[in-house]
Amino acid sequence: MGVPPAYGSGASEVIRQVIDHQTPRHKLVNELLRSGDIERVIAEWRSLLRQILHSPEFDWPRWQWLRANAERYINSTQSPALQPFPTLLPAQIKQYQF
Repeated sequence: MGVPPAYGSGASEVIRQVIDHQTPRHKLVNELLRSGDIERVIAEWRSLLRQILHSPEFDWPRWQWLRANAERYINSTQSPALQPFPTLLPAQIKQYQF
């Protein structure tokens, strides 16, 4: 469950809960972990997996295993970038007046 280098071991647990155990993200939010933190680590994790997937092929069994699993996770999860934006509130639609 490799995570981006700037993240601690707790990030891998969050990813595991969301991806493998289908835990709703809102159930993981607390005073130290916000919804945006979860979205960011998942987006960066998916980016890392895409880099592995599109990297050169090597004749190393461990590398082939890693690439195959990266592809499995990329194909089995949905990118947060594909989610529709939430509806804007009326106050957000109004033009700002100086």
